Amino acid sequence: MKKIWIIGISMILISVNISGSFITDKKLKNITSISFDKNILYVGGSGPYNYTKISDAINNASSGDTIFVYSGIYFENININKSVNLTGENKNNTIIDGNRIGDVIYISADETQISEFTIKNSGNYWLNDSGIQLNSNYSIIKENIITNNNYGILIKDILSHHNVIENNEIIANNNSGISFVFYPINNKESKQKYNDDKNNGLISRNNNYIIKNNISLNNIGISVSDPIMNNIFYHNNYFYNIQDAIDESNNQWDNGYPLGGNFWDKYTGNDTDGDGIGDTPYNISGGNNQDFFPLICPYEYYYILNISAPLEIEEATEFAITIKSIGGTVIPDVSVEFNNVTKLTDSNGIVFFTAPEVQNDSYLVIKANKNEYMSDEDSILVIDYEDDYYTHIMLGEIRNVTIDNNIISFEAVNMIDVAFFPFGLHLHNSGEQINIKDEYAGLVGLKYIFALCEAKIFE
Repeated sequence: MKKIWIIGISMILISVNISGSFITDKKLKNITSISFDKNILYVGGSGPYNYTKISDAINNASSGDTIFVYSGIYFENININKSVNLTGENKNNTIIDGNRIGDVIYISADETQISEFTIKNSGNYWLNDSGIQLNSNYSIIKENIITNNNYGILIKDILSHHNVIENNEIIANNNSGISFVFYPINNKESKQKYNDDKNNGLISRNNNYIIKNNISLNNIGISVSDPIMNNIFYHNNYFYNIQDAIDESNNQWDNGYPLGGNFWDKYTGNDTDGDGIGDTPYNISGGNNQDFFPLICPYEYYYILNISAPLEIEEATEFAITIKSIGGTVIPDVSVEFNNVTKLTDSNGIVFFTAPEVQNDSYLVIKANKNEYMSDEDSILVIDYEDDYYTHIMLGEIRNVTIDNNIISFEAVNMIDVAFFPFGLHLHNSGEQINIKDEYAGLVGLKYIFALCEAKIFE
């Protein structure tokens, strides 16, 4: 039964996943990419610099190298002790299987990057054994599926700092999806350094970023033990974990307003103002921490533009277009195009347009676009307002006569028009577009008109 749930949730999470980063924190911008500009080594292919095992490629790599792994299943326990970029061909088909022994991947080198793998089947020793054990600084773990491990990702060294864990699917791990733990008894060097930093007022400035991960079906989604602090968790989605999060220390669980915090499937608060963010905080177990701005919808929806406009509008009428995310947040400075006119939304996500005059009811397209958001497109029906037809007597020369849906259209070349409402005499000789209903009295030819008719004039 659990496997059925895993497959179902995985499909849901994959279907809503949007690649790319939307990062507003200046500190985070500095650590979301690492430059790897040396050699490329290959695993699972053929030809020079190609290896059968990932571990062999790492052993023969130098710091700064990229190791590209072709799709396949690799039964290995990998130790990354140098700064490399380990990337798979496709996270669904490039699988590292730990064969239920120890850590699947152990990282001790700074500035390491791992992406596009399925990482599964670690050992089950409760204080260790993880899909990825991270004892590193300035490293990036992104775009992976991490499943069926004891811990999904385990950070045991209290001094590990400025790492980014982003856009991973962390599913069905036996203990925690992501765990920050501190066991000084088992790590004397870290204990000594911890005590030194504590005495110098530098303790636990970790600043690890855990963002945009789908965390589901774990015993605990994320757990943080005392005294690990100053880590930042936001835009993560929590589905069907037995317990979503435990924080025994002091960490940040949102990115302020309006960017918001995390999506919690156990959140029961309301969103009375419709901004996509809950009205009340979400309490994090284990201490006094809160997500002050919990998301009402999964975070992906907050980066998809959603056009809100009337279904139809009468011609020559002003109307408002509101741009929000699907999650409900209003989006300012969105470029909105309508009828070949482009405007930007204001701070409330609103922009105003005037519907053009049309000869017949017409659907016109609205387009909304903003960098780092998925654009949206919609249409609005502009109604040809029938009451614009008034009684006229028309006499003179015309051209380009057409008939459509009981409406005769033409251009005035040199024509006298006697209007009954408002009453007046007019001369049309500049090619004005005129529509008349075909229930007229008189004569309408291809070149001349002499008729009493119901007419609409487009000036």
